[in-house]
Amino acid sequence: MTVKEIKLENIKIFFVFLSVTTINQILLSSLSYYKINNHVFMNGYLLVIFIYNSYLFTYYFKRKSTNLLILSLFVILLFQLFYNNILHFNKPVFLFICLYQIILNLFVILKLEQVDDDIFNNPQFFISSGLLIYTFTISSCFLLFDYVVNPKFKVLIEYFSVLNSFIAIIINLFYIKAFLCTKKMIS
Repeated sequence: MTVKEIKLENIKIFFVFLSVTTINQILLSSLSYYKINNHVFMNGYLLVIFIYNSYLFTYYFKRKSTNLLILSLFVILLFQLFYNNILHFNKPVFLFICLYQIILNLFVILKLEQVDDDIFNNPQFFISSGLLIYTFTISSCFLLFDYVVNPKFKVLIEYFSVLNSFIAIIINLFYIKAFLCTKKMIS
């Protein structure tokens, strides 16, 4: 497989991940609007995030020990989700997934920097950077979430909404750049 084919394959998988993310967000918003418990879908989506990042990591770091570690973490994650009742949002698992995503995307960016001379034309660099920025920001805000939803701190709720929108715009610009890099590779 050529480097060009590898980059295109990763973009296709990322597009599927982005599609699943969009469908999940629509589903979560719809359920929330009708006041239906959506925690099962939120917890299920954590597994999707874990699987996508694990694929990405094992794609760049091909070792048996890496696969065994990721499989072990997946089993622990499943146990933790079901042990703590999948019908309730699992804050420790969410924070673990965020930390996992941050670390893995940092490793992928460092690996790309080592193997790719033209990193700023590599779509995976922009995808991993976008995921890194989004996850770091959202997980940081989530640690303060108890304060954000407190009625005493109404300003924080507005700040959180503005910050979330701003970060969404930034990461979408990263993703657009990744797709433009892909288009340039194809032509």
